[in-house]
Amino acid sequence: DVAGIVDALTETFKELVTAKIDPEVAKAYLLKVEDSRQWIDDYFNEKLVGDAFSGLLNVAQNEFLRRQKEMSNMLAAGSPRYDMNPMFEVAEGEYTPIVEWDAPFTVLTLPGLNIETDLLQAFLWDLAVKQGSDVVVVIARTVYKNGEDIPITDEGVSLNDHFPVIVRTYLVSGIQNTFSRRVSIAQVAIDHAMKRQAAKQIGEIMFTLDREVALGRDDSIYDYYGLDTRHGVNRVSSDGDEL
Repeated sequence: DVAGIVDALTETFKELVTAKIDPEVAKAYLLKVEDSRQWIDDYFNEKLVGDAFSGLLNVAQNEFLRRQKEMSNMLAAGSPRYDMNPMFEVAEGEYTPIVEWDAPFTVLTLPGLNIETDLLQAFLWDLAVKQGSDVVVVIARTVYKNGEDIPITDEGVSLNDHFPVIVRTYLVSGIQNTFSRRVSIAQVAIDHAMKRQAAKQIGEIMFTLDREVALGRDDSIYDYYGLDTRHGVNRVSSDGDEL
C-alpha cells in the first residue's frame, strides 16, 4: 500500500543520511547495496529474462496454432445440429420470460411462429463464428401463412407487434433490468444495434407467422408468471419435418 511504501522510503532515506556521518553504518549500507545488485544479477540477468520471454512466446505461439487448427476443424464440420447445440432460443409472448437459457441468440416473438430451424441455425452459427459479438440484432424476413410480407415497423414509426426479432441473449438479459414487454425489449435492442452498426438483415424467409394465432393470443400479464411461454411455436427443418 502507499503508506507502507512511504514508510520504507523514509527508513531508507534516514539510513542514507546516517551513513554519511557514521562509517560503520556506511559500511553496512554498502554491503546491502551490493547484495541487492548481486540479487538483480542473479535473477534478472539478460539470459534469464531472455529465456523466460522466449518460453512465453513459444507457449503463446503453440496455443495460437492449436486454436487455429481447432477453428479450421470446426469450420470444416459445419453448423452443429439444433438439438445438439442450439444457436437460438424462442421466447414467445407479450412478456419475455427472464433469461435462463444458454443459447447465444434469442428469438422474441408472438405465438404462432413457424421457424426454418436448419436455415436459422446455420446462419447464426456462421455469424457467431465469423463475426463474433459484432452483431447483436438480426432482422429476418417474415411472412404470414398467405405469403404476405410483415413490415418491420408500423407506418415507419414503431416496431410492428407481429415482427419477430433475433437478439443476442446477453443483451436481452441486460435490457430486462429495465423492460419486460417483448416489443420494448426488441425496440431497445434495435436502437442499440443501429447506433453501433451492429445489426444484420436476412433476405431469406426464416419465419412464417400464423396471423390467427397471433391475433388470438391472450395478452394478460399473468401468462408471464403462470404459463409455458414456448407453447404454440413450431420448428420445421429444411425438409419440412416438424421438430
